[in-house]
Amino acid sequence: MANRPSQPPRGMPQRQGMWLPMRVWDGPVRLFHWVLVAMVLTSWVSVEFVGNMRVHMLAGEALLVLLLFRLVWGFVGSDTARFGRFLKSPVAALRHLMHFGRREPDMVVGHNEAGGWMVLVLLLVLLAQVATGLIANNEDSFVEGPLARLVGSEWGA
Repeated sequence: MANRPSQPPRGMPQRQGMWLPMRVWDGPVRLFHWVLVAMVLTSWVSVEFVGNMRVHMLAGEALLVLLLFRLVWGFVGSDTARFGRFLKSPVAALRHLMHFGRREPDMVVGHNEAGGWMVLVLLLVLLAQVATGLIANNEDSFVEGPLARLVGSEWGA
C-alpha cells in the first residue's frame, strides 16, 4: 500500500478525508490571465528594447479590450469569476492580513479577501495606464495616442 502524504497537494481541497480536484477559474479567465501577461510584456519589450511604437500601441489596444472583457465577465461570468464572489469588505481584507504571519492553511477557493482587493487594484491600475496611453501626446515625436486630440496638448503630455 502506498504511503499517502499527511497534507493534500497544493490546490487540492480536503473534505472528510478525501482530496477533491477542483478547477477554480473558468477557461475565459485563464485565457485572460495569460493573454494579459503576454500583452504587458509585449508592450514593455516593444518600447524598451525594440523601439516599435506601432506594436506598443496594438498591445495597449489589446489590453484595453482584455480589461473591458474582464470587467464585464466580473459581473456576468462564472461563479468564481464574479467580483461579488471574491471581493469582500475592506474590513474582511484587513482581518485576513492580520493572520498573514500565522502558519495556517487558507481555506478559500480562489482569491482570499485581501487577494480580491489586489485584483481590483491591479485592474484599475492597468486601466489607468491604458487610458494615459490613449491620450498621450509627445510633442518631441510623431507618436500620440488615438484620443490625444480630444484632450489637448496640456493634458496629454
